[in-house]
Amino acid sequence: MIAYSICNLKTDLSEPLILGFSVWARKSPKEYLSIYPKVVREIRKNIGVKKILLYALVDNVWPRVVFSRKIEEQQEISDDYLTLLKLGFDKVVFVSDFVKEDNLMTCLNDTQDVTLSEFWKLLPKSKKEGLGNLTLVEILGFLWQVFVLRKAFAKFRISGLLAGIRSEFFHLTARKLLPSHNLYFVNVL
Repeated sequence: MIAYSICNLKTDLSEPLILGFSVWARKSPKEYLSIYPKVVREIRKNIGVKKILLYALVDNVWPRVVFSRKIEEQQEISDDYLTLLKLGFDKVVFVSDFVKEDNLMTCLNDTQDVTLSEFWKLLPKSKKEGLGNLTLVEILGFLWQVFVLRKAFAKFRISGLLAGIRSEFFHLTARKLLPSHNLYFVNVL
């Protein structure tokens, strides 16, 4: 299941290792999310650490902004993500609980640290085929997600991330903006 990993941090056996998985609550959760708790069990076995926690970082702010949803409409979708606890996630954390919506513009501070060519690599193929399809939502969405992850690292002492292999370029680019962390790429095909 693990396609590859980048592990820079030493494992401190006295502290639980906290891995985060970031997902935005655009629609109700999909079945593929059940793979991530299985990956954590694989990591436990591979590195010999029993106390590894998996936190789902559910962004319920960005989809509300992008899709112009009312709070109640987004809340209905967000509540569906509590089912991740039944799948084996140890904690479900909603971005609205630790990042204020008015912080959205603060995420622009990272704009000088990401080059256009790096950003281009993380775009899906459909967006690369025609610049007419590229909107500021993609650019701001990247910066927002990095901002949210930075806040989550600080608040929840996250030491690593699980990520789908399709988001490889996002996470490799984001690594230079985030605190040092272990990164596990998961093949969810």
